[in-house]
Amino acid sequence: IGVRIFIFNQQAKAAKEFKGLDYFPYDSSYRITARFIPDPKLPPRVFRTSRGTDKQFYHVGDAHFKANGKPVTLPLYGGSNDPKQIKDASAFFRDDLTGSDTYGAGRYVDVSDFGAFPPKTITIDFNDAYNPLCAISSHFTCPVAIDSIPGAVKAGERDSHFAH
Repeated sequence: IGVRIFIFNQQAKAAKEFKGLDYFPYDSSYRITARFIPDPKLPPRVFRTSRGTDKQFYHVGDAHFKANGKPVTLPLYGGSNDPKQIKDASAFFRDDLTGSDTYGAGRYVDVSDFGAFPPKTITIDFNDAYNPLCAISSHFTCPVAIDSIPGAVKAGERDSHFAH
């Protein structure tokens, strides 16, 4: 158990320069139904974070689909290794836009509402892909994405630090 206190200073340089979030136009082709293959061992996976520390998740399984005409296996992670507690999962991904049009540490996309674990299929809507909080503030600690999707995923949140 811990306590987090956030103090917002409207006069801070970063607050004055913040222009809001930027998204690619919605594209229904980036809402995909993927075959889900669960990982029966639900092993722990440690990610390096934006602040050089480690954060642990559990590999709950892999989503299998095609992106840009190529087969993709995208690992999904959860906060528990107890199948009864797995109600959602997240993927931390990079693509060809990472670091040039989207955040350099990758983006995240979440899946939920799949019913009892493990589902046979999941819906991933990359239009909902988002930058981790460390993209807007160095006060946050975020896992750095290492899993890749081939090509450019022109959906979801862009990096507002780049001119579009």
